Amino acid sequence: MIQWRIDNHVDTILNDQSAISRIELFEKLVPTAFHGHTKAYQRLYIEKPDQMNIDEILKTFIIEEMIQGHIYCLEYNCQQIRDFSRQLGQHIETFVVNPPTVFPVIWNMIKHYFLDPVTKTKIHVLRKGHETTETLLEYIDSEQLPCEYGGNCHSCSTSPDCLPNINQPKLLRYLLKYHSFILL
Repeated sequence: MIQWRIDNHVDTILNDQSAISRIELFEKLVPTAFHGHTKAYQRLYIEKPDQMNIDEILKTFIIEEMIQGHIYCLEYNCQQIRDFSRQLGQHIETFVVNPPTVFPVIWNMIKHYFLDPVTKTKIHVLRKGHETTETLLEYIDSEQLPCEYGGNCHSCSTSPDCLPNINQPKLLRYLLKYHSFILL
């Protein structure tokens, strides 16, 4: 695992100007967004890899650039989560919803051999369905959760970059400064 990070320059990628210059375009082709907040007022981050513009990605990037772009996004989000966790003094939950069939096999190997036990408790892998909706609604109010995950928020049905209007400036500043929550 450490050798992989060295080989892929993971520890320095956030300062790599060539990666930074390509990331804006990469983000347009890979739908991601901050969308509302959880019941604990953590920002809700949604990534929809199933809605990637694969044809445009393949025309724009070579495979190494796609991998580096994804590593950059993951490392950036992981850094944000670590920072938020330290500021809050608590863990940030991560939910992977409806992963591909092969994911549970890979996840079981990774979590048993490469992850700290505390980290494992923060990551939940869920299949779409009634149980998933119930679990997500334990953490997220229905009006903040997009309808595709069982919530009542319809403002983002076609737009991957929707951020609901929050009319409370103090709450918004608090959310943006301290909290995050990941939903894939």
